[in-house]
Amino acid sequence: MNPYHGLSLTDSGGKLHHAQGKGTIVVGGNRITCYFAPTLKVSVVSISDLRRLGENVLFHKNGNVYVSDTERNSFRYIGTNEDRKMFEVHFVGLQNKPDNFDAMHVHREYAHAGEAVIRELCKQNNIKFRPEDGERIRSCETCFQVKGKATSHNGHTSNPATRILYRIHLDSVEYGKGRHVTFITDEFSWYIWMIVSQDKGSLLKLTKAEVIRINQEFLPYEIVYVTKDNGTELPTADFLKNEVNAISEAIPAYTPELNGRAERANGIISLKAKAILADATSDDVIRELLEVLAIKHAVLTHNLVPNTKGRIPKSLLHGRIPPLYRHMPIFGSDVSIQRPNEKDYKERKLQDQAVPGIYVGSHVGNSAVHLIWTNFKQPFEEMKIVHACNISFNDGFDHMKEAEAAMREVAESVASQTVLDAPVPAQYSNLILSAPRPKSSPERKKDAHCETNSCRTPGTHHTTSAVGCTFATGC
Repeated sequence: MNPYHGLSLTDSGGKLHHAQGKGTIVVGGNRITCYFAPTLKVSVVSISDLRRLGENVLFHKNGNVYVSDTERNSFRYIGTNEDRKMFEVHFVGLQNKPDNFDAMHVHREYAHAGEAVIRELCKQNNIKFRPEDGERIRSCETCFQVKGKATSHNGHTSNPATRILYRIHLDSVEYGKGRHVTFITDEFSWYIWMIVSQDKGSLLKLTKAEVIRINQEFLPYEIVYVTKDNGTELPTADFLKNEVNAISEAIPAYTPELNGRAERANGIISLKAKAILADATSDDVIRELLEVLAIKHAVLTHNLVPNTKGRIPKSLLHGRIPPLYRHMPIFGSDVSIQRPNEKDYKERKLQDQAVPGIYVGSHVGNSAVHLIWTNFKQPFEEMKIVHACNISFNDGFDHMKEAEAAMREVAESVASQTVLDAPVPAQYSNLILSAPRPKSSPERKKDAHCETNSCRTPGTHHTTSAVGCTFATGC
């Protein structure tokens, strides 16, 4: 491109879109802004704008046709064209912004997956895996603290799965008061679905609905066998037979080795969630607030990464390989939500164009929709989670440090006062205190009574009766 010709694009319908030197064009609902840079004497466009057009865009340069890969910031020659275009297209300023998306970044973004998994993921996406990357992953401080080996069980040996949904495994876990989770694991692909509820009654209803939805989504494949225990929060054998036409293979209580796939899946997700939280924050209260969100993010990343055999759960279930999510920040890192420029969203002229927040996950159905915690400066209040698509991030953790500082300030102010004089205010809904102090011992009650009645005799106690105070010796 040059300042005289600007930007010209032709869509699939043959319509020409042109911005002369400086301006904006709209292609397929996507806005592309063309800028004139006097210092470079060229017109430039944002790589983010081009990325919204799709994975590949065609460009002409002196009669040669190139296809650009917007994910890898590269061009590939594909042929020539008689209609010569008098402009050039190239990326500007990338030398000042090095690509930090290396193997270690992938390791942190995908819930601290193992070295073999990251090596396979880099191989599939043409990311260079250097020897020092393997050493950095093996010596990762977060992995060293929380990661371990998931409990291994023999699993179910009869009727092994030969296709998707042939056998699913159900298991429920309680992560604390009001945090009940059911995991549904497909034995063939190792794909995991997650259902969360505040009580077991509603968890049972949601689990039934999810099993029916899964059975109808992947037709002609249907569920044949269901392995589960006899928990009251899981569907019964009659329900599975009548509603799903599946055979329930219940296992006796306290025999997790018979439900090995589900138990191992739970262990893998728990370890990933611990690593995510350890990488995000060191505050115990904030960790508990983000616990469920971390588990959801661990399930999301588990379904996107390959195993040691190179098989990705989501690709086995849906039939296509998911792309590497370069647009997904690290859990707990800083993000900025770009405000729309419409008048309906602007309250004043000098209003901030971006809203700061903390990334706490992505939508399961659409990875471009992110969950952003916006009121992180008041972590003691009820969390406000915003769904946003247009975000920017730099993998920093400054916003999380602000949340930790605010939580420490509130905790210290509460801890410095007695429980009777300063109960926890109602607005600190997210603040979790330790259990109340136990009742005082008889000796402490006597001491308090002596101080109240001005007992000045050391080493003695007195009791109160209808007549008066009588002394009793012996401490």
